[in-house]
Amino acid sequence: ETPFEIESDFDYSGVTLRRPVPCPPGTYCHPGTSSNETVLNHHSSPQPCYGKNYCPEGSSTPNGLGGCPRGHYCRFGSKSQCPVGHYCPQGLWDPLPCEPGTFNYMVGQWECTQCPLGHSCEEYGHVDPPLCLPGYV
Repeated sequence: ETPFEIESDFDYSGVTLRRPVPCPPGTYCHPGTSSNETVLNHHSSPQPCYGKNYCPEGSSTPNGLGGCPRGHYCRFGSKSQCPVGHYCPQGLWDPLPCEPGTFNYMVGQWECTQCPLGHSCEEYGHVDPPLCLPGYV
């Protein structure tokens, strides 16, 4: 027997050690969280963040980093890029469609572009405005 061995009558084979885990995106964790699966109102598991806020991995409050950044929309703490044909000013739950007279062909935008002269943007959510019919501006 070496001096560094410790004798024990306890069997550790069925013991699962608990450890802190990073809080998944879209959730927040109290100190000592030991799981990465959400169980509502069980504060040793991750909890959903507030509606339109952005909570990256490791958030410790239900507000996360606060309102969703512009160019994105956030649902329950998860951030998504604003899709084409839409715009996303800061703090949105859903992307807003570009209004008539405007368009947007890129993702992650917080404003739409005015429809160019000679093109038609008569509806909501235009991505690629068509040319006007001959004889129209």
